[in-house]
Amino acid sequence: MAFDYDGAEVKFLKDMPPVKNAEGHFTLSDTRLVVSVDAGQVTPDQGDAIELTGSSFILPDITVKDGSPAVIRLQTRSSVTAALSLLNVPPLSVMDKAGLAVAIADGRAVLEGTLAVPLKRGDGLKNLQYHMSGDLTAVASETLVKGRTLRAPKMRVTATNTGVTIAGSGEIDGVPFDATWAQPIGKGADKSTLRGQVRLSNNALETFGVRLPQGTVSGTAPAQLALDFQRGRAPRFSVNSQLRGIGLRVPQISWSKPANRTAQLSVAGALGAIPVVDTLRLEAPGLTASGGVALNPGGTLERVRFDTLKVGGWLNAPVDILGQGAGKPVQIALRGGSVDLRAMGEASGGGGGNTSAPAGPPMQVRLDRLQITDTIALTDLQGSFGTAGGLDGAFRARMNGGTAVEGRVVPQAGRSAVRLISSDAGGVLRSAGLLKQIEGGQLQLLLTPVGNAGAFDGTLTVGAVRVQNAPGIAGLVNAISVVGLVNELNGDGIYFEDVEAQFSLTPNRLTLRQGSAVGASMGLSMDGVYALDSGQLAMQGVITPVYLLNGIGSVLTRKGEGLFGFNYTLGGDAKALAVSVNPLSALAPGMFRDILRSTPRQPTTGTRSGLPDALADTPTGAPDTAAQKPVAQGYEGR
Repeated sequence: MAFDYDGAEVKFLKDMPPVKNAEGHFTLSDTRLVVSVDAGQVTPDQGDAIELTGSSFILPDITVKDGSPAVIRLQTRSSVTAALSLLNVPPLSVMDKAGLAVAIADGRAVLEGTLAVPLKRGDGLKNLQYHMSGDLTAVASETLVKGRTLRAPKMRVTATNTGVTIAGSGEIDGVPFDATWAQPIGKGADKSTLRGQVRLSNNALETFGVRLPQGTVSGTAPAQLALDFQRGRAPRFSVNSQLRGIGLRVPQISWSKPANRTAQLSVAGALGAIPVVDTLRLEAPGLTASGGVALNPGGTLERVRFDTLKVGGWLNAPVDILGQGAGKPVQIALRGGSVDLRAMGEASGGGGGNTSAPAGPPMQVRLDRLQITDTIALTDLQGSFGTAGGLDGAFRARMNGGTAVEGRVVPQAGRSAVRLISSDAGGVLRSAGLLKQIEGGQLQLLLTPVGNAGAFDGTLTVGAVRVQNAPGIAGLVNAISVVGLVNELNGDGIYFEDVEAQFSLTPNRLTLRQGSAVGASMGLSMDGVYALDSGQLAMQGVITPVYLLNGIGSVLTRKGEGLFGFNYTLGGDAKALAVSVNPLSALAPGMFRDILRSTPRQPTTGTRSGLPDALADTPTGAPDTAAQKPVAQGYEGR
């Protein structure tokens, strides 16, 4: 039996709205019944009418009693809202089970699928099984991701008894994505997820609440995005990327990553009225950082907090980047940790480091340790430094945890020059592990960077100090049999009115190019090498007794040398020096004494660089003639 029909209104399923203005064909062949729909509409509670052309109702076997299987094949064309409204009619209730509004998105929907249910008296539709799928086009939503505008030209939707998924490519607030949203259906299913890939850029980071200083991020790179939604809670998000195609620059620490190098970025937090970034981790060549981001109401930066920031081998410290308001340079604050000047040249491990930065608030620094050489460090350092063009500012610290010092840092040659002053020169030298027999005195020390990382040229001036119980000097004065000096050394000490030194400093070696100590009782000149790592020493110079009278000849010699003096050498372990004095040198006055002096080897490093203007106001003593003098690296003969 078969017939056509038109103008029909058919209720095809309990609780579903009826099909109106239906046209189609009815067929009963043996025990199979099929009603096909060539035209007709269903009007749901929300949205426009749904076209059902191509749909059908099927009973595979009409002879089955109390439980005959029925199949409804739907082919629909409508707005997205109307399609979701139909899917939300009992017993499907897809959107209610997902905890989502029917009007979740605008756009058009073309769906097809199957509803299967046994026609059993009194059973209702509790055993209804369904599977719907199709395409959503011209999709726009401001509610799928709360507070964000999602747009997609085409997305694929699937709905079953166990869940709903929507997949496709589009944009969230202008950030491109290719993602899948999934919502389980069933008891306790109050969570949904969004997984996919986004194009990471500075704009994308700002979209998800990560607002870094201007110029920090350039370029774009693919990243994996995950969003987790739970009813009654702010959505959680995470972004992970290898950053190929992204350039990074942090001028305050002289580090950058070129766009063609890879790194690993992990960002995680919560979206809400004020987004929270509780995980921010970056592992890149030359840099490892781990912390989080706090934002102010309105999305401006409060602070980027790095509980750990490691740069090259020179910086390991907790660091805060403090926002100063929209469009204003940020402030950097170091909250402890250590800096190692020996390795500072490796700071731009990612390549292309740049010390220039826009002028901003002074960088606030509190360091547990600033390592200068293998054995010399400034501890408990506190200071305030400008960062435009490099570090520039004053600080207070302790030498190796001991004597207090004050200082100033200024930019020079892409690194930092340092001036130290102290009212206790003896304490500073003892704390530095250089000399333990010095008492009192005013100290000024200048360090200017040269050559490789951790290398400095230095100028030291010390005034009004006493030397007591110094075994090296005791050996010298004993060798020339100056009894009064020996007694003075063992008593109140030998007083030096003026001590000066020009030297080169590397992480494990101090090369004294020219040094002098001048007092009424004695004058000394010295040059040579001190190995800071092994404690071995090789020095030479001239000792001049009764310098008050004998020093008249110093105009013809070096400072610290008199008209008559004795050439000497000091060598071996600094704790047990071997002393050698050439008595014949006393017969060679003034200008002729260099004939009997040991000949040092030629220098292996460059000449001393000029002092920065900001430090040049400090008295430096005698003119620096080291550029014409050989740097002592060792000695031939005694």
